[in-house]
Amino acid sequence: MGSDEQEPIAELINQVAMWKQLGRELQQELDESLLEWCREHGDFEVEDVMRFYAGKGSKVRALLPASEAMDVLFDAAGGDLEVFAQLLSTNAFKQGAAKALLGEDAWAQCWTKDPVLDELGEPVLELKRARL
Repeated sequence: MGSDEQEPIAELINQVAMWKQLGRELQQELDESLLEWCREHGDFEVEDVMRFYAGKGSKVRALLPASEAMDVLFDAAGGDLEVFAQLLSTNAFKQGAAKALLGEDAWAQCWTKDPVLDELGEPVLELKRARL
């Protein structure tokens, strides 16, 4: 393999390394936001949230918004810790967070999958852990 052929591979390896580093930084920021949110809502232990929180290492977790959105989500869960944790782990919530981060137009270009609809044609928020 000549050096001309190796250059695109080296560039790709560098890009992967850059994205992995960015993912680690975003993950740390997210974890700090979640811990801050937990400290402000002392009704339960941080470990309880972390136990239910979507799988460690999930790259998409980095798309979650900061603590203000977590307040809204916790209210939507009726103050129930387990429901709150399930909502945090859903694809639908992650997609909403991605939409907020990327903006409506950029998100629409990235996301083409049709949502699951109920009998009335409304999008369904599935309460199951994402397998990413």
